[in-house]
Formats: sequence, structure tokens, C-alpha cells
Amino acid sequence: MPTAIQVIHALQQAEGCAVAQHGAVWAHKFGLTQDDPGTGVYWTSGRARTVTFGELTLSFKHVPSSVLVPGDRPAGQALAALWHLGAGRVNPTTFHALRQQLDDEEFGNLHRLVQQMPRWMPSAMNRLLLGRP
Repeated sequence: MPTAIQVIHALQQAEGCAVAQHGAVWAHKFGLTQDDPGTGVYWTSGRARTVTFGELTLSFKHVPSSVLVPGDRPAGQALAALWHLGAGRVNPTTFHALRQQLDDEEFGNLHRLVQQMPRWMPSAMNRLLLGRP
């Protein structure tokens, strides 16, 4: 049986699509939500699908490429968590929680990802950084 990583690499090679860990996973890991999507849930620039190999099931949800940020750094993981939560669930407390978990370098890296953020996110982050409600 192939591993999840092998399936993901094969999908990326066959279709030339990007794949990243689902933002719900990062939101849960950062303690921003109690929702736990479980394992095997990914975002992709390719088509949405569920792939099953024996007992291994992987779900791929299509998202715009702008949502797919490198998840190998905490700043990218935090951005994926914010994308998942969306404007209705992100507030100053959310950014405060992330600020507590990211060191200065990674929080600065998150702030520098502004080009990959939806319009509502930089203003919410700036309010926190400037100490405004």
C-alpha cells in the first residue's frame, strides 16, 4: 500500500497541482478551534476528490492557488489556519493566540505574507499590531 506522501507526490506529478495540509488541521493544532478534521484532509489546486487505497483514504478539496501557502513554516501554517477560519471566525483574540505561539521571526513572516491574504485579513492583523479594536 502506498503512503499518504507517496499518493500526494504522485498526484502532484501527474497533474501538476499543488497540495497542502488543510487549514482546519493547523487551526486545530494552534488551538484556534476544537474542530479536528482528522488525518488525510488536504487542499489542492487540482480537482476535488477522495482517493482510497486499502484502508488509506485521502480527501482533496479544491481551493484557489492563493490559499495554498507553504506549510513547512509556522507562518504558512498560521495563514492556512486563518484562511480556514474565515473572516467571520477571526478576531483579535485569534491573532493574539497566534502571536503567543509564533516567535518574532515567524510572526513577522506571517505579516509579510500579506499578498496571499484575503482583503479582510491584513486589516484585522494590523488592528492587533497597532493595538486597536
